[in-house]
Amino acid sequence: MATNKLLAPNIDNSDPTNYPDGRIRDNTGAGNGTPVNRLIYGDLHEFFAKLMRLAEIEYSGVPDNEANGYQLVDALVSIAGKNDFITSLNSLSGIIQVPLKLTTLKLNESLVCLAAFNYTSETQIKGSGAILKNVNVPSSFKAGDYVRLVVTNTGIDLIRLADGVSFNTIASELLFLKAATEAEEYAGAITTKATTPYYNQLAFARRVIGLDSGLFLASTIRNGLLSKEDKILLNSLAVSSVRNTGWFSGVDPGGQPVGTVAPRSGDVVSAVVQLSTGTSITYLVTLANPMTGINYFVRSSIQSEGIIESDNDVQSAVFRPISSTTFQWSMTEDPVSTQSLKIHIEVVQIP
Repeated sequence: MATNKLLAPNIDNSDPTNYPDGRIRDNTGAGNGTPVNRLIYGDLHEFFAKLMRLAEIEYSGVPDNEANGYQLVDALVSIAGKNDFITSLNSLSGIIQVPLKLTTLKLNESLVCLAAFNYTSETQIKGSGAILKNVNVPSSFKAGDYVRLVVTNTGIDLIRLADGVSFNTIASELLFLKAATEAEEYAGAITTKATTPYYNQLAFARRVIGLDSGLFLASTIRNGLLSKEDKILLNSLAVSSVRNTGWFSGVDPGGQPVGTVAPRSGDVVSAVVQLSTGTSITYLVTLANPMTGINYFVRSSIQSEGIIESDNDVQSAVFRPISSTTFQWSMTEDPVSTQSLKIHIEVVQIP
């Protein structure tokens, strides 16, 4: 423990406000001065001696001055000022180098270094003394990075610091808070990158109307996005149960060979003679808009395009649904004559 000069003899206590522990008194010649002894000066010398030991500086044996240097000042700066300067950090022969005495650092003490090399796999650090310490590097740093040096129970931690200069590089290397690329947005498999409005809408478009839509559109066994075909069906249901209208022409029961393709219009994609006998004809009609299954009926109106007295020599037409887009349409003539008929159709969905 230090001693207080207030307890020494011949101490001036005349101004306790400004000098609570008293002042040293000059000797007037009457032996009334503060004595020069261990009590007064011992702690002063011990302070500087301890400072030198903490700084691990050996006494030069010559007076401190401009020519010889100031060892006491150096000792004070090395202890009190090492955390106020940016210390360089290098690597030599696989060992990290720092220009200070590691033995002067206390547990949990820290300081900031500026790396002059890219960290690879170094496991030891050396200061200006001969002591080697184990080093732990949680995140690899690069030349130009600021690094916090922290003293631990097991050695030295070197922790990479992020600032306005290094943050973008660090974020890129760690894949943290960086925007996903267009390909990564399409794949949708990364959890370490952020989506952006632009790439997000591109990915959405691909999943609705583009390359990836097959993976996301609804099917008969899977929920999903709506297809254009489904949209057409919904629109037609909302407006009318009639989903296909059109016509095919040139019909002459018994007068056309199998395979004849009739002129057509509207939602009639094709009308092909499928069966022809002496007095009847059957067409396979294909529709543009799919019906819901085969639960529908076909309205047909017969228009004469020739001699109406001959064109009316026909019996009522019949139809038979085959699929959601095809049906058979058949007619018989009686008596046998030549007709030229245009068949107007409406295909009506049954709820």
